[in-house]
Amino acid sequence: KNGKFLFKINKQGRGPDEYVYAEFINIDKFNDNVMILVPWGQILFFDLDGNFKKKIILPKEIIAYNEVYSMSKDVLLFLSNNEYRASYYSISKDKIIKRSLKTTEAQARIMVSFDKTFEYNDSLYFNDNSINSRIINLSDTSYPIKYTWNFGKDSNTLKQINNLYLLELSL
Repeated sequence: KNGKFLFKINKQGRGPDEYVYAEFINIDKFNDNVMILVPWGQILFFDLDGNFKKKIILPKEIIAYNEVYSMSKDVLLFLSNNEYRASYYSISKDKIIKRSLKTTEAQARIMVSFDKTFEYNDSLYFNDNSINSRIINLSDTSYPIKYTWNFGKDSNTLKQINNLYLLELSL
């Protein structure tokens, strides 16, 4: 109600400055870009006035890209429901430079990684609430665990997740 409309980015299509579908939009605070993530492996960059800058075709080793965060001027962090939930990508090297948060197919399918990140005190955190029940600092590549919890007998178990996965496959 109190905001001021600045510009609209709505360039759907298959051209160099267009996208077919946007999975996630974020601000690259290190390079002052708007990033539009296409889940099938593209990222478009626009300046903060909405002008197209470039499009990058991302590595095919990640099947579906779900979220993107800028970690430095050169490094982007992608979260996805692949074998590794977190993948660090170097723009200058045009490749994945580190992967982490290994998961099983059942965990990736049942305990999705979307909407589990938050920023606090200039760091990016991931809520790994699958079996591990922990908050991890993804801005520090040694991945310090900042908080853990245990609900005892009410905590998720690998067996429960696998059973739910098998049930989903049978439907």
